[in-house]
Amino acid sequence: MQNSAEVKIAESCDYGKQFAEIFYEKLDKGRHSLLKLYHREATLVWNGNAVKGNGDIVVFFEKLPGSETHLLSVDAQPVEDLPQIQNQKMMSVLCSGKMKFPSASNNFMNFTESFLLVAETDNDSHVWKIISDVYRTH
Repeated sequence: MQNSAEVKIAESCDYGKQFAEIFYEKLDKGRHSLLKLYHREATLVWNGNAVKGNGDIVVFFEKLPGSETHLLSVDAQPVEDLPQIQNQKMMSVLCSGKMKFPSASNNFMNFTESFLLVAETDNDSHVWKIISDVYRTH
């Protein structure tokens, strides 16, 4: 029988993988719908460019050239006891992969992206929203 911590980690891994697949599908093929994934007060740091608020984040993404993403790994962990956000489920999702912007170059660039997600209650279920997103190419 698994203990409570093991169950939380397994659930986070499942939710994190599902989240990453949805996120990069929307990033590559439907950026206008990214708004639903971000908390209204979310922050994004994209290669050193900081953006705050889900509306401004979507505007930032819509200005980028089209992308093609190949996700190579996803790691997710539950986050507990952050004093800034109490009594809410949270998880950290770390993704790595290759991305290219075909209009700018045909070369893939390696990237890592770190998300902090918070669960919002919606009709007795949890909807995961991005509260922090940090992206870096390398």
